[in-house]
Amino acid sequence: MHADGRLEMWVGSQDVFYQRDVACRRLGMNEDKVLVHGCRVGGALAKGNAYKPSKDGAIIYFDVPDIDVVLRNAKQRGSKILYEKKDIGEAGFVA
Repeated sequence: MHADGRLEMWVGSQDVFYQRDVACRRLGMNEDKVLVHGCRVGGALAKGNAYKPSKDGAIIYFDVPDIDVVLRNAKQRGSKILYEKKDIGEAGFVA
């Protein structure tokens, strides 16, 4: 919250304006006093017996600082890497 009463929010959601509206209602603020920054992350991860990872399922993308560290940590925790690391040019790598 800024000294002049404005609120600035960083939101990891696909619907940043819904998040803004909820904050406005709960805080009793007008929308014009709230600045929302949409972050590049949104969605959910679920774990359960009904969910089976496969190459035929959904593909989830994460933007990470170092893909090698993430892959190493995943393997150390027992994860199976379904797609090996691949260079995709300017965009970096996927796995």
